[in-house]
Amino acid sequence: MQDPNHIKVPGFSNHNRRAKRRMPAIMNGKNKKQRKAADIDRLKGTEKGLGYARGALERLIGASPVDKSLCPACSG
Repeated sequence: MQDPNHIKVPGFSNHNRRAKRRMPAIMNGKNKKQRKAADIDRLKGTEKGLGYARGALERLIGASPVDKSLCPACSG
């Protein structure tokens, strides 16, 4: 079943599936080297997600006042 709130946004990707696949590899890795490699890969996806969030924040800050009213966190 697809998430009803799933919205496709150009320039952004959802790395949730990647993180979900890496967690068992981290928890069940046979040795420290395998666990570390999976964890580093998971963190790369997290960093990409943070980059998307920072980009979205920059877009919101640069938006017109009408657009900012749609962002409760932006109204300071």
